[in-house]
Amino acid sequence: MHKRVRDVRGIQPCYRNDVAMIIRELYASGLGGRCPGKKRIERGNYVSHGPNYTWHIDGNDKLKFFGVWVHLGIDGFSQKIIWLKAGTSNRQQTFVARYFFDAIQEHSGYRRIYRFIRADRGKENLLIGQMQVVFHFQESGDQGRDSFRVGSFIYV
Repeated sequence: MHKRVRDVRGIQPCYRNDVAMIIRELYASGLGGRCPGKKRIERGNYVSHGPNYTWHIDGNDKLKFFGVWVHLGIDGFSQKIIWLKAGTSNRQQTFVARYFFDAIQEHSGYRRIYRFIRADRGKENLLIGQMQVVFHFQESGDQGRDSFRVGSFIYV
């Protein structure tokens, strides 16, 4: 920026520190997130009501070049990994639903111990959403439409 001031405006001498100081004073509100020492992205607070209150599920296909897809389920409160499975497909609803069902069996023996599921909008999670609504209905008797939440994969 100081070169532009020097060359275009013809201001001599023009020092980098002087231009940076003037920009900080004039545009302080716009540069608030670019302060030195503040390199981390500001994130919102994540609140969970306890262990196994919300399970977050997501898939990752960064290893698809090697024919490997990874799917993950994590507890939002304790950040405990519920399942981490690698398979040949992450887009098959039946594979992902099987991972989910096996995790329920392993942790609770067919009794649902979590309250909500949070997943992304991928097609592989549709069957899990239907299973979650049915499990919620069998346990509590209400519709359970809010028991499967769609959104970004949030864990702290």
